[in-house]
Amino acid sequence: WPNYWALGATQVFDGIGGGCLDLMLKLYSHLLSRRTGHYNLNMAIVNTWKKLGGLVGIAIGSAIATEKSYEVAFPVLAGVAIFPALFSLGVSTPDLKSLD
Repeated sequence: WPNYWALGATQVFDGIGGGCLDLMLKLYSHLLSRRTGHYNLNMAIVNTWKKLGGLVGIAIGSAIATEKSYEVAFPVLAGVAIFPALFSLGVSTPDLKSLD
């Protein structure tokens, strides 16, 4: 890697993003299973789908990179990632204080 500062910054931002994602998954699981007693079941379902999504992304990315090239695989996976990002913009979240 030619620039160690860029590598370090990438690792820091990846850690911050991963922490935010895990926190939000726990929050949404709490909201979805509120007053049911099924928080752990909900977390298991959410994490299963999260891991399956990662598995499919790796499988598709490696297949495209093997058949074509990395230059083709990265834009394809970035294009696929746009759909959940746009979908999440349309989802409204309730105020947490008003739920209890």
